[in-house]
Amino acid sequence: MKKSEVQCPDCAAGYRCIELTSKRGEAGAYHCQVCDRLLEAFEGTTEVAYRLTTTPERIFERQSAFGGVFPPVQPPVIVGYLHSMSGLVAIFGSPIALTLIDRSLAGSERQALLSHRLRWATPVAWSGLGLFLASLTVTSLTGPMETPLPPWVSLANRFLIVTYCFWFTVAAWREARATPGR
Repeated sequence: MKKSEVQCPDCAAGYRCIELTSKRGEAGAYHCQVCDRLLEAFEGTTEVAYRLTTTPERIFERQSAFGGVFPPVQPPVIVGYLHSMSGLVAIFGSPIALTLIDRSLAGSERQALLSHRLRWATPVAWSGLGLFLASLTVTSLTGPMETPLPPWVSLANRFLIVTYCFWFTVAAWREARATPGR
């Protein structure tokens, strides 16, 4: 038995597809229940069953409740891949870079007195990463991952970004105070 997810490219309706390799099916085709687009044609060598799991209206309702006000747009696969990779670099690389910058700025004797605010802003950025990772861990341990993640993951992600912005604000304010005459 093989399970897969299928999404209509026209209306974004989601389907769960179950293919039984042990049972012979009938040749035919399956069309989207929402927009009637051909989703798959099959030869009948296996039994195939489709179930509509997400209608376009439900997709819009879920996304608009936690972020977007526009219907979902299906980006090309490469866009999603690049977004995921750059997100990983930014999420995990930023606290490391912020820590290294904090240590290099604190190493200067002239700026050592002004670095105490930056010293506590760096752990705040790490706490944002920790909260985000904890929310993902709790979500994965509590059951199967859903396509739209629970709201606390979204809130933890926003808190992560706010803590990073907070660090940059403290660093900029610190630098503006450290260089008189600007």
